[in-house]
Amino acid sequence: EDNLSDLEGKEEAGDWDGDDNVLTVAAFAILFILSFLYSTFVTVVKVQQ
Repeated sequence: EDNLSDLEGKEEAGDWDGDDNVLTVAAFAILFILSFLYSTFVTVVKVQQ
């Protein structure tokens, strides 16, 4: 419980300038783009069939 509260405290502090946060945002952006491209690809394949 102590570890969880420490993590929550760090999240609440919101160190947006940290490298970890930049990597996290970049990772989510890449995942979002990949999922969007994948869904578009699947839709195109279904239409062609």
